[in-house]
Amino acid sequence: MKKYLLPTLALCALTMFNCSKKEKAEKQIKVEMNMVNDSTAEATVTITEETDGEKTEVVKVIKGEPGKVKSQIDSLK
Repeated sequence: MKKYLLPTLALCALTMFNCSKKEKAEKQIKVEMNMVNDSTAEATVTITEETDGEKTEVVKVIKGEPGKVKSQIDSLK
């Protein structure tokens, strides 16, 4: 039993140390909305996310009635 105590404690300490070092994910949402005509809006949504130093960017274009475009943008947030 005693011979397993030290490796078990070391493993627990390493696990706690690695968990505390994890970076938080950072997410930014940028929205540009324009009216194409009286009844149609177009929004370009850019979602930038950085996790553990790796940066990803997703661009979505949403077209339609202004109310529907706004509701789709709100669902992305």
